[in-house]
Amino acid sequence: MTYWKPRHSMVFAILLLFAMLPSAHSQAPAGAGSASIAPGHPNLPNGYSMVAHLVCEGDNTNATADGVTIAQTRGERRALGPDSLPFKGEAFGNQRIEFSIDGMDSSADYLLGFTWWDTGKQGRVQSLTLGWGPNTDVSTVIPPTVPLAFHGDQPTYARVVVPLSQGDFPAGSCKMIVEAHAGPDAVVQEVWLMKRTDTIPQKRVLIVTGDDWTGHLWRDTGPELAVILREDSRLEVSITECPAFLGSPLLERYDAVILHFKNYQERLPLNQEVWDGLARYVKAGHGLVLVHFGCGAFKEWEGYKQLVGGIWNPGKRAHDPYGPFQVCVADHAHPITMSMSSFDTQDELYTCLDTWPDIRVLFKAESKVDQVEYPMGFVVRDSERTFNCTLGHDVNALRSPGARTLYRRAVLWAAGLEP
Repeated sequence: MTYWKPRHSMVFAILLLFAMLPSAHSQAPAGAGSASIAPGHPNLPNGYSMVAHLVCEGDNTNATADGVTIAQTRGERRALGPDSLPFKGEAFGNQRIEFSIDGMDSSADYLLGFTWWDTGKQGRVQSLTLGWGPNTDVSTVIPPTVPLAFHGDQPTYARVVVPLSQGDFPAGSCKMIVEAHAGPDAVVQEVWLMKRTDTIPQKRVLIVTGDDWTGHLWRDTGPELAVILREDSRLEVSITECPAFLGSPLLERYDAVILHFKNYQERLPLNQEVWDGLARYVKAGHGLVLVHFGCGAFKEWEGYKQLVGGIWNPGKRAHDPYGPFQVCVADHAHPITMSMSSFDTQDELYTCLDTWPDIRVLFKAESKVDQVEYPMGFVVRDSERTFNCTLGHDVNALRSPGARTLYRRAVLWAAGLEP
């Protein structure tokens, strides 16, 4: 067969044409710059629209859209090197950085978001405080934490979301304060605000991630979980990459929380305030779902095993080799499993859990290594809305039809809806 070979001049012309076409970056919304977040990003909830977005680079100290203004009112700006991409700059302050948000509709729900990153890993510890209007007291909504996430064992930026509800800002304004508690200064790379535009879903769900074992690529699996849950229009789903938000008083605004992380205390320490916040949330009757290595989080916390029903024991064999196996329904009488059948998947069959005596096993699987049955998913009898599941090693595992149905039904149940 004879293949057509274009002349070098034609190849050059084609390349030049593509170079002249507007890129996806150049078509980004005004003010988006080199930011990592944009409308349609999987971390952002369904049913909202972006109303203002401030990228902290250059001289742009404010961003205005749809009558809403985000303005930096305290702190300075500096450029960042190529190792800090996708960011070209950041806001910083020796003690704190402040932003004012004005022009909000006091009868609407909003989502405040930001990205922070301890660039250079300089030992920063920061907190987030919000003030509702010019004459009101401020309150800490994220306790002091390391402004970092870890993906594939490498430090990276953390995208954080905070729900704002009707009545929070009667004057239509809000003050955002990022305060330094350790390290050279406080830093923020971008701030955005989203307004709810769709009919309010029945329940609100938060996926909490931001760290895990090196082979668990949560920036792939977290969005896949969100896609699974958003297939049911009754759920509003957001992702935050800041586990310290579990210590926030605003956590109670979510009907169910999904733990999709394994923290390592030496790099992402989570203190008693965070543990107490999660325990308080569960004991108040809210829903909690653990995904895969969520059973390994909080291993320093003695009460974690009782709270979630089963935790990783590093002294046991971890799991069968990644591969195909069947997940069997062990209890057909629970709302999660009702109408479900056994299903095949390709995943890691965990054999490493220490379980609390008072659990109700809903799913199980037999190991091909030792021919022993192990729990794959169970609920905690002492808690009305806690489900712990070890499935979901990677995106491929989460794309098993059975696993998708399992997690969607489990979260619906945890949030208080009929699956």
